[in-house]
Amino acid sequence: MVARAGLVDRAASIARSIADPDRQAEALAAVARHADPDRARPLAVRALRLGSWHRTADLLAALAPDALTTIADDLLRAHARTAPDRTDPHPQV
Repeated sequence: MVARAGLVDRAASIARSIADPDRQAEALAAVARHADPDRARPLAVRALRLGSWHRTADLLAALAPDALTTIADDLLRAHARTAPDRTDPHPQV
């Protein structure tokens, strides 16, 4: 991979040229994993905007662990609001 060879800017340019948003997000995340933190952050942000956050969770944990914690907390709260009440003996179906 180009990023592993230390050509992060070139690899990022190639990744941005990918038409499919999911594949572009994956490529940008892969490049970000090989970049220094200052260069990785904008790549990670773009990858997060294009694709699913769970595909870049490891990258997000390395760059901004507090952000990953916030996302997890929000997801758990949302799940708790929408999950059926398991203590209700007569649940609505």
